[in-house]
Amino acid sequence: MKPDIDVVIRDAVREDLPVVLELNEVVQSLHVTACPDVFKAVEDTDALLAILTNAVCDDGWGLWVACIDGLVVGCIMTELNSKLETALSLAHIEGHIHHVCVSEHHRRLGVGSQPVDQAIKTLRKAKPQRVTVGYWSCNEASKRLFESRGFKSALVIAELRNAN
Repeated sequence: MKPDIDVVIRDAVREDLPVVLELNEVVQSLHVTACPDVFKAVEDTDALLAILTNAVCDDGWGLWVACIDGLVVGCIMTELNSKLETALSLAHIEGHIHHVCVSEHHRRLGVGSQPVDQAIKTLRKAKPQRVTVGYWSCNEASKRLFESRGFKSALVIAELRNAN
């Protein structure tokens, strides 16, 4: 049984970004491990800080933090995209969840589900046709989390590695 933890979800502010950078490092390292030919370790923290600042300031982006006793222990980033009509598709709005990060000491306690719920609630206000999320096929924890929130597999992307 998960302990009763009081988690507060709030909009991130610039002062939260150093902790968000640390949390993001964990997600980025998973990407690097899974696909070292595509992803790289963050070397330019100023460039990543610029992306996160954009998420705090831009209406199309969302960045929330999960706090316990005032301490930032997790975060989530979202993006809202308006797609134009093309010869093959209708104009539509899509919401996307980019990252869910929870500090190592706070995992498996239900801390990740609350930022996901906040992200979905906020994205739904824009009335998107769909909200999407991507996660590695080996990430069973993410699969369980998003399935518990109603996400269903809709598109499978298979890779042919080192296809050159």
